[in-house]
Amino acid sequence: MKKILVPLSLAALVSGVFPARSVGQTQGTRQALPKTAVDTSKIPASQRLKDWSNSKNADSLSQVIVVAYGAQKRSALTGAIIQIADSQFAKRPLTNVMDALIGAGPGIQGTLSGGQPGSTGTLRMRGFGSISSGSAPLIVVDGIVFDGDPGSLNPVDIASITPLLDASAASMYGSRASNGVIIITTKKGTKGKKTAVQFKMNQGVNVRMLPEYNQVSAYEYYPLMWEFYRNGLVSNQGGLLANQQASKDIKSLLGYNPFNVPDDKIVDVNGQLNPDAKLLWANDLDWAKASTRKGARQEYTVSFNGGSENADYYASVGYISDKGYTPTSDLKRWNGRVNANARLNSFIKAGLNVYGSTTTTNQTPAYTGGYIVNPFYFSRSVGSIYPVHAHEADGSYSLDDKGQHLYDDGNRPYGTRPFAPGRNALAEGLLNVNYLAGNSVGARTNIDVTLAKGLKFTSNIGIDEEGSESYNYLNPTIGDGVPSASLTRGNARVKSYTFNQLLNYNKTWGDQNIDVLAGHENYDRETVSSSATVRGQIAPGNNLELGNYTTSTEAPSSSSVTKRIESYFSRVNYDLRGKYYLTASIRRDGNSFFATEKRWANFWSVGGAWRISQEDFFHAPEFVNDLKLKASYGVSGNDNVATYAYQGGYMPNNNAQEPGYIYAMIPNKDLTWESGGIVNIGADFSLFKNRITGYIQYYNRVTNGLVMAVNQPLSGGGTPDGVYSIWQNTGNLYNRGIEISVTGSVVRGKAFNWDLSVTAQTQKNKVTEMPKTMPEIISGTKKLSVGHSIYDYWLISYKGVDPTNGDALYELDPRLEYQENAPYDYPDKTINGVKYTTSISRAKYGYHGSAIPKLSGSVHSDMRYKNFSLNLLMTYQIGGLAYDGVYSGLMSPSFGQSMSKDLLKRWQQTGDQTNVPRLDWGRTGDFYGSSDRWLISATSLTVHNINLGYSFNPSVLQRLRVAGLQTYLSVENAYQFSARKGMNVLQSFNGTTSDVYAPRRVYTLGVIANL
Repeated sequence: MKKILVPLSLAALVSGVFPARSVGQTQGTRQALPKTAVDTSKIPASQRLKDWSNSKNADSLSQVIVVAYGAQKRSALTGAIIQIADSQFAKRPLTNVMDALIGAGPGIQGTLSGGQPGSTGTLRMRGFGSISSGSAPLIVVDGIVFDGDPGSLNPVDIASITPLLDASAASMYGSRASNGVIIITTKKGTKGKKTAVQFKMNQGVNVRMLPEYNQVSAYEYYPLMWEFYRNGLVSNQGGLLANQQASKDIKSLLGYNPFNVPDDKIVDVNGQLNPDAKLLWANDLDWAKASTRKGARQEYTVSFNGGSENADYYASVGYISDKGYTPTSDLKRWNGRVNANARLNSFIKAGLNVYGSTTTTNQTPAYTGGYIVNPFYFSRSVGSIYPVHAHEADGSYSLDDKGQHLYDDGNRPYGTRPFAPGRNALAEGLLNVNYLAGNSVGARTNIDVTLAKGLKFTSNIGIDEEGSESYNYLNPTIGDGVPSASLTRGNARVKSYTFNQLLNYNKTWGDQNIDVLAGHENYDRETVSSSATVRGQIAPGNNLELGNYTTSTEAPSSSSVTKRIESYFSRVNYDLRGKYYLTASIRRDGNSFFATEKRWANFWSVGGAWRISQEDFFHAPEFVNDLKLKASYGVSGNDNVATYAYQGGYMPNNNAQEPGYIYAMIPNKDLTWESGGIVNIGADFSLFKNRITGYIQYYNRVTNGLVMAVNQPLSGGGTPDGVYSIWQNTGNLYNRGIEISVTGSVVRGKAFNWDLSVTAQTQKNKVTEMPKTMPEIISGTKKLSVGHSIYDYWLISYKGVDPTNGDALYELDPRLEYQENAPYDYPDKTINGVKYTTSISRAKYGYHGSAIPKLSGSVHSDMRYKNFSLNLLMTYQIGGLAYDGVYSGLMSPSFGQSMSKDLLKRWQQTGDQTNVPRLDWGRTGDFYGSSDRWLISATSLTVHNINLGYSFNPSVLQRLRVAGLQTYLSVENAYQFSARKGMNVLQSFNGTTSDVYAPRRVYTLGVIANL
């Protein structure tokens, strides 16, 4: 089958990655208008247009892609749009379809999804447009805003995913579009085709993607803890007999003696481990291994599509069983979908899409770092001498009455573990229940009526409803549920309804074409939730009914929020001679989240494109096949602000037995949308007979009226401690960047072909205005202020180690310089004429770089040799810094907790040159506090997918009556190369790391059969 050659269009480039492909077919390669020796200047413009329209390129230029409220020809696009075809992710083991957007093209950034089955990464489009309001893009499914969980959609049912990046493309969604729009289109049947059946099967294994951080061994642990304690004695007591005291006390401080030597003979007075010491439970110290398993992933989908002359249909049924690599995480999901379209007569068409899914999942409580029940935090934090299971004093396993190994809870007759005594995250995970069950149903129906030539009326109705039930049971044996167990049950439901009416007029005369859209839309969303917690289990076992408990630990809670939007909108598309294009749109939204006086606002855009390569005066080099220039500007909004903040609110605050209320939120009737304006300027090109295609574009995205909670003075209803605040539109920021995408056919041969796509983007984020009463806001490792990005680090300046005594040195804040007779425990130090402090309370804070990389992008390679294919998808980022909080914890010793291998590089004696201060339990706050010491390069390369496939020859399949058969091996989340082993550079946009469910690697064997 011949390749389909598509002319270049900036917005139509497929995701900045190489174009979508199916067996024996290549889509997306651009071909410009053919060069000719004829003097075209003597040919009338109308004739040139006619000749162009009749050329074999016309079909490619006439290809349409999905846009807001309709579709457009590729050649007519003036906005920044990426389109991802289903073939680009058909052979990837995706449980959540949103993962297909990672690496899709410049302008899209994503975090790496966690290992919990069904989870997905967080997406941002063209930077970070908000501080306190939502920054996620709007999701539209089959023309209707989708309020459900994208994880409920079966990736097999998706025909294309189309991110709209700029205002010219997205502003038709008005008050909800400033963070970008993602349009998902599901599959349709094929008219005039008999029923075709496709069967897809994936069988895979889930394992942990990232290795654990390097940590000290059990043999290294005791001497390091001895030194940690001994140096603390010296700091606090002057060092009198510190060595002897440390050797005497160390076992009682650590609780456990894992060796076969007496408690008082583990470490000698010089801090050396007894050479005769051998581990009693050497095979039971790997907590990371004990908390993981090889999870199994199974996926099956059967789909049907076909149609008659006047109708088409698509239907599918899918099932996924996805077991995570922790013993307490899994997901099971059933999906069903039916899409049908029919022409009822010569002027009426109708369609109906119906879908449903049911999901059950057990979740490992690992999405927030630091909680004891989190197995990632626990296994990483517990010291390397402590066993997973309980042992007797002689090292043998302790057994229950059934002969099974007992888990160690840190309380044994021979000692108590100082880290989390009475707890064991592995045991608690197996005995607790963290269960979620959800159902999603929805429908889209549309009717098209042709009123006259070129005039069409369309009406769409969409309904989505998603309900969930959560169960959090804490057992009475170990952990937070002791002694009587507890149960928290929650229910949530989101129901949304959209009804729009569209009138579309299209007219062509001569060499001009105009398309006008006018529409009206109603949107209604209701969100309800409730929760209750009880304690005092009656019947044993993990009974999840509230009636099995005697006491309510807190008052049940519930909430209900309704949001309504009414909209009027219009768009005009105009083109002249197939080379001049103009698009303009306007939308007026009324939103119930705002006061009557501020409820309505206008959003608009304008864009133009010029196919300059089609001009008679354009004399480009022969290797330039096509060149298109475009520019656009538009304004859209972000209504994802505090719920009904304009009304204010109260909360219960009883005085003993007397009921009462206090302010929970001060009202602000002037509150309105955050407003985003974006400029987009770009050029598309096609070179060397379309062997190289691509685009380059610049954007400037400005957000005005940032919604922020501003603390109020006493006269404005505030309190001295700043408890009360008011949501206000105050503050501005911008995001700017350059985006480049280049796709090349490196090799074109009869047997071997290689396409390579490389994308790159720069990004600059800066706050340009802050609230007058709050010019600076410090939160965690960041400080918001004018002239800096929202992800600039605000930290203490760490300056290394004093080689004379191992003190941690920090840059001294001149305002806090040591004064004689001042009540400071530690005076300043002057080393080589420079003043330092060893106390973080007097250290100087400052900006220390940003989490935002200087350059990021993707690489997509597609090789094909005869029936074999090899695909590779990678993303990279260069520059930027990560604040590794996990590493910081491992470098901050505490009795009973684990330690990083890098502590072996610590200062030990006068003259040591190192960046790691001495171990000292008396100075933990000063030596290991938050500072720029924990910043590390965020430059990284992540291999997201490797896929090796084989397509069987049709001649072989004919005998089996099979239309097509593909098989493939896939590795998802194959590897991440970064500056530190174990660190997930792509965990968050703000650059910090924590003990979350680490990403998983998925090995998959798949089959796709067309019958």
